[in-house]
Amino acid sequence: MKVPMIQNSQRRVIEKEILTRLGKSLLKFGFDPKVSGQSFRRPLAREMWAFHVSFIPHQTDLDLTADVAIRIQAIEDLVNQYDTKPSPAEKRQSMTLGGEIGNISLGRQLRWTVADPDDLDHVCQDVINAFERTGLPFLKGHSDIGVVHRVLTSSDSKETLLCPILGPRAMRAVASATYLSKRTNFPGSRSGLRTGWLKRTICIWKTFVLCRRRFWPDTPDIHKICSAASDLVTDVVIERNSCVRK
Repeated sequence: MKVPMIQNSQRRVIEKEILTRLGKSLLKFGFDPKVSGQSFRRPLAREMWAFHVSFIPHQTDLDLTADVAIRIQAIEDLVNQYDTKPSPAEKRQSMTLGGEIGNISLGRQLRWTVADPDDLDHVCQDVINAFERTGLPFLKGHSDIGVVHRVLTSSDSKETLLCPILGPRAMRAVASATYLSKRTNFPGSRSGLRTGWLKRTICIWKTFVLCRRRFWPDTPDIHKICSAASDLVTDVVIERNSCVRK
């Protein structure tokens, strides 16, 4: 009886074949089938969707995981104006929210195993099914900047995992709040601005600033981002007072 096994010499070929098959399957969802760093992208008017695959090699087989991410252009443009740490290339590739498909759907990592080249058909189909069932609704549901802001300022553990590093999450919370504060159709702008979202943003922002000052006290972007946060607070107070007078 043949024991399923992937030879070391086969791994690169199998990984390439998986990416090729996934790219072809993602075409029907509007994604570019050309892979870039194990990722596939779908550019839209105001955001970018991404689907990414990771490979975990073992001695006799190969596991893979899949994750999705979204880039909200307005948020990333503002963050990248003030955050001096990433390189220009990193700024072009930055994402706003994202998560591994298993964590999004099940609260735990989801892996697919390729133990033999014959497994490719069903594994690739299973990955695409999981994307259509979980990844695609996630991307559609988080394409609204108001929803993204709520997630960025949330204390729910499931939602903090979608942007888990405190510094980048705080910067994006402030950026999304800045964008929303300037929107004329922001909920409550006519009847008296609700400030719950602002309080959450300022809270997470203060925590971020304290962390950055402790570990990177001389980082110049601290002052620039603090200035942006001050402008945000000023804008909100002015708009709220205007609503109250009306």
